[in-house]
Amino acid sequence: MLALLFSVVLLGAAANATRLLDNNLAYRSPFKNDATLAHDTSAIQARSLVRRQVEDATKFDDQHYPTFYGADFGNSPFIWSGGLNFTHSVASGDPFDTSVLLWTRAVPISPSGSSQLPDQSVPVCVFWKITASPELKGSAVSSGQAFTSYDVDFTVKVEATHLKPDSLYYFQFGDCSNPDTVSPIGKTRTLPHPDTAADQVNNGNPLTFAVFSCSQYQAGK
Repeated sequence: MLALLFSVVLLGAAANATRLLDNNLAYRSPFKNDATLAHDTSAIQARSLVRRQVEDATKFDDQHYPTFYGADFGNSPFIWSGGLNFTHSVASGDPFDTSVLLWTRAVPISPSGSSQLPDQSVPVCVFWKITASPELKGSAVSSGQAFTSYDVDFTVKVEATHLKPDSLYYFQFGDCSNPDTVSPIGKTRTLPHPDTAADQVNNGNPLTFAVFSCSQYQAGK
């Protein structure tokens, strides 16, 4: 019975790791009918567990690679905790009336005084939240966590849901392993409900649209 329980816990940890990879839409194909452009998150998750499985958990003391779930299970994934740099600030796009996509790039920082790059097999964990307050005060309307890695150039793309139509929102990303490390605050808005009269959109004020595409759209970046 104990062995069965332990196996269930391990499977749950592995499934949760894959879910956090799947939360990052950058791993998916930008084209619904071309899955070949998407990344296999199960393979990425398995790769990140290899280091955990070959090291004795009682002897592995590098504080830059804590286990994400705070337990010494063999299948708990490592995450980078040596610092992040939000090199490209934040962005948002593809709004609907109740949701919007949020984006950032969270690059791991090399240890102080070292020229050695962080282990590329270890994922980065990023949290995000979106609120109606410019100062991000009060409860988040939508929030979550996601993993990213070098496979998608450490970019993070998540969908904020349960939003109100034709409304302004403010959002921010942060480092799961250090909540004091955060990105700049971004500003975004949702589209009006499809049934909204034209003269009522944006409270009757003029509305400007912008179109932007990154340089590797075919790779989901």
